Amino acid sequence: MPDKDLHNQIRNILMNEMGLSREAIRSEMEKIVYEVLSKRIESLLEGHRLRQMVREIILEQFQGRPGVMNKKNSLKDLILTTAKEEAANLIHQNVAITVANQSINRTG
Repeated sequence: MPDKDLHNQIRNILMNEMGLSREAIRSEMEKIVYEVLSKRIESLLEGHRLRQMVREIILEQFQGRPGVMNKKNSLKDLILTTAKEEAANLIHQNVAITVANQSINRTG
């Protein structure tokens, strides 16, 4: 957990002693965070670690749910099935259907 006192001390030094505005501090921090994250993501992509992390997260979410993962289901099949189900749910909730001059509206 971040140390709030340390954050306040750093902010005070940047604002009071260096004369930087909150906007300038925020702008520079966004640049630094972007650069650090870009490097980290690039290293994950190069080592195929990102793919492995996503796979682990997906498996963790479905672990222990009977009938979801078995020897016949591959991860690709599971993702495809889940995507189709979610798309069907979105369509069901948000599509208006007209039947025999009567309008049936489904909205969330």
